[in-house]
Amino acid sequence: MLDVKSGKYVAQSVILIEGDRIVKVGPGLQIPEGTEVVDLGTSTLLPELIDCHTHQMARESETPNGYELALLTKSQATRALEGAANARATLRAGFTTVRDVENEGSGFADVALRDAIRQGLVEGPRMLVATRGIAAVGAYHPFGTSPDVKDLSTGAQFVSGGEEARRAARE
Repeated sequence: MLDVKSGKYVAQSVILIEGDRIVKVGPGLQIPEGTEVVDLGTSTLLPELIDCHTHQMARESETPNGYELALLTKSQATRALEGAANARATLRAGFTTVRDVENEGSGFADVALRDAIRQGLVEGPRMLVATRGIAAVGAYHPFGTSPDVKDLSTGAQFVSGGEEARRAARE
C-alpha cells in the first residue's frame, strides 16, 4: 500500500472496511473473525483519487468537429448512458470522487447520474456536479453555424450581459 504521507510503500497492509467506509488501515492489523478477506497479492493499493475537472457526460470522436457532431447526433438518453459508462470507467481507474464541471449540453443528466450512483443503480464515483455550463454568446461550441438556425443544441447556456449571467447562475 502506498502511504502518501511518508511517500513509502507499506508491506503487509490491512484495510478494514465497514459498509462503504474505510475504518482502519495499517500493517498487520488484527482481522475480526468472520470478515471477508480480499488478498490483492502483489498489487499496489493507492489511496482514493479525486479528479476536480471532469466532463462525465462528454464522449466524442477524435474527428474534426467531433464535439459538434456529438451535440447534434446523440439523444439525451444516449448521452446519459455514455455518462454512466464514463462514470464506471472513472471509478475503475481509481477515482472515487469527481467534480464534474459542466454537463456539456445534456440537460440535467449529470444530476440524474449523481443520484443514480448514490442509489446504487450505476457504478461510479461520488459526484459533485455543476449542471449547465454558462458561456458568453459566441464564445462556446458549436462554432460556425448559420445564424438563422434556431434551437441548435449547444454545450452551454449562452448569456449576453450581466443580467442574463446572473439569471443563468440563479437557475
